[in-house]
Amino acid sequence: MIDESQLEKAIRALNLKWVQSDRKYRWMLTDEGGVFYIKRNIKITATGKKTFQRLPRKIYGHLQKEELEKLITRLNFNQDREQRMRDRFKIESAFISTALLQEFYEQLDAEIPTKGIVKQRYSHLRRHFLDFFLKRDPNLAT
Repeated sequence: MIDESQLEKAIRALNLKWVQSDRKYRWMLTDEGGVFYIKRNIKITATGKKTFQRLPRKIYGHLQKEELEKLITRLNFNQDREQRMRDRFKIESAFISTALLQEFYEQLDAEIPTKGIVKQRYSHLRRHFLDFFLKRDPNLAT
């Protein structure tokens, strides 16, 4: 198991080392003598040279190769559909809890006698309000 906050701090620290215009390539798994490392290439805009940076091994050193491949997939934002849905639900519930959404739906149901109109108004809320905020980053600190 990986400490998510520690992983985010490490990646944020690595990103701060390079200028915004420097090109950061995808994370990759390398096998160096039976030891796995996660690293990525960076093209430095000022000099035109390429370098690489490693993710600190203390974060992922205890994981097996299969788990490391899943971690790289997540770092590169190439998650499978189920994982993306899970992450989207976490973001959604960070803004508005599901209990509040259920309470809102019940209030609409009590006020409006027609079920079709209740579903329509609820779907409008989802489409025009929640989906707008789901596209935003839930981490307000960055």
